[in-house]
Amino acid sequence: FRTLFAPSVFPLIPCCGSVDLKHQVTVGCLATGFMPSPVEIEWNRQSKGSSVRTTGPVLSVKDGLYIQSSQLTILASEWKTATYQCNVHTASNTNTMANISKCTDPCPDSLEVHLISPKFKDLYITRNVNIICLVSNMRTTENLQVIWTRENGNATFTTEDPILHDNGTYSAISTLKICSEDWERGEKFTCSIRNQDLPSPLRKTIYKYNGTTSTVPSVYVLPPPLDELHLKEISSVTCYVKNFHPNDVLIKWLENGNEVNADKYENITPVKNNDGTFFTYSRLSVDESKWSSGNVYTCVVGHEALPYYITQQSIDKSSGKPNNVSVSLVMSESLSSCH
Repeated sequence: FRTLFAPSVFPLIPCCGSVDLKHQVTVGCLATGFMPSPVEIEWNRQSKGSSVRTTGPVLSVKDGLYIQSSQLTILASEWKTATYQCNVHTASNTNTMANISKCTDPCPDSLEVHLISPKFKDLYITRNVNIICLVSNMRTTENLQVIWTRENGNATFTTEDPILHDNGTYSAISTLKICSEDWERGEKFTCSIRNQDLPSPLRKTIYKYNGTTSTVPSVYVLPPPLDELHLKEISSVTCYVKNFHPNDVLIKWLENGNEVNADKYENITPVKNNDGTFFTYSRLSVDESKWSSGNVYTCVVGHEALPYYITQQSIDKSSGKPNNVSVSLVMSESLSSCH
């Protein structure tokens, strides 16, 4: 497979007390950890006098993934009443949104720290397993230190240079390299931050919680609707994946056994059901002529609860219904040690 990484998206919000309603305000969105570049960042609303500035993408020398930000400058009077939304579109066919609205509480005295866990394809396919510590809302980078510790062994990590945003704050990313088996057994990893603004170190810990039962997804492949086929143009084959937990799932497509380019299909962000499980679907665009000629389309689904981590369903015109095919895509190195 060609490796694609969807971004994590974080809002950049100016301090409430610093907003002067007679002047302009800059808000932003920070997209991290994506491949390939660039991503497309769109804002849901712009007005006369507003402007957009994009920074990056910047390549991380540690993991080969990208960072990109977009800053929207608006009138402070509009910021007082409106909610802004940035939409990030990527080649991984995931659309990620972040809502930004005027806060009512005073600005936090300290910076913010977010830990980002490994994704399914990092753990079971690419074997390039990283945990990310994102430090944001820094008013200064003076005396900044980011240190990783772990329950077992030494921590191998790299911290990127801080990025200055138009709202006057800084962000920084630190990446910890781990092994899949360390994450799977529930080892704890801690990111500690020291900064001029902090009276004492700020620590955040992340680990895989194994107290919740993983639920195997059900996979269904639906043929193109008849009304689409009658147009003899572009039709769509849909892969419906439901009742899985946790929500991290991989969906790719094959045509006659060959991987389909990512720009030919769209994966929807998983939605949570009332029972705590998730569902999602992927829509593949196909030529009506190829469907009518008997091409076979296969939806490949990866999830940690599956017996071999990956399953697939195939469909074509002659079968009239999906076939559950034994998958041959299990990676031989997926259970090997990286120590």
